[in-house]
Amino acid sequence: MEKKRTTEILRFNGLALRKQYEDSDDFAVLTWSVRMGYPRVTVYTTNKKPENGEKFDYNTFINAPYDFVAIEDLFDLMDEVLASDKDITRQILSNNNKFKDGVRTDEIVPQGLVKVGKTDGVMWLAVLEEGKKKIKFELLPNKYHTRYTNENEVLKDKAELSKRYASGYIKVLKRLMRKVSEDTMVSSNIKKDTNVTKTEKSEDQLF
Repeated sequence: MEKKRTTEILRFNGLALRKQYEDSDDFAVLTWSVRMGYPRVTVYTTNKKPENGEKFDYNTFINAPYDFVAIEDLFDLMDEVLASDKDITRQILSNNNKFKDGVRTDEIVPQGLVKVGKTDGVMWLAVLEEGKKKIKFELLPNKYHTRYTNENEVLKDKAELSKRYASGYIKVLKRLMRKVSEDTMVSSNIKKDTNVTKTEKSEDQLF
C-alpha cells in the first residue's frame, strides 16, 4: 500500500494579525507559515467555520506563497515602508501554477498580491486576490501593553505607536523565518560512498 504523504505546516501563531469587523462578532486573520518548506502569508476573511457538512469556502481564503529567497524581497519592502517618513505603498505579486480539474498545469497565473503600506503614519499589511474581500491589517500594539513618552505620559500618537510595534514585528518575523530557512535548506544527510578507498596524497596532489 502506498504511504500517504504528510503535509508539514509550521505556523507562526504569535504573529497573527486580527481585523474585527464593525457591528459583527466576525473577524479576519492574517497568518504567516511555512508549508512543506515554502513560506507563505495567508488571510482568512472570516472566522466562521463550515457547518452541517458544508465545504470550506475558498472565497474566504487568500494565499501568497514564496520561497526563502523571494521572501527576503518582501522583507526589504517592509523595511522600506517602516523607514519612510511619508505615506507610501509597496507591493509584490506571487504567482503560481494553475490547477484545472484538480490537476496542476504549466500555466502561471497571479495568486496573491501582498501590499505593505503606511497611511497617516500607521503601517499596514494586506493580501489581495481578485474578487475577494480587501482587508488592511494595521501594525499596532494590542490593549495589553501601554507605551510612555520620555515625559512619562501615555503615548497616544498612532503613528509613533505603529513605528515602534512594526519594528519589533518585522524583527521577530525575520528571525523566525530565517531560523526555519536554515533548518530546511541545510541538510546534514549526506550519503557516504563506502566504495571509496582512502589514499594518502602529497601536498602538491591535493587539487
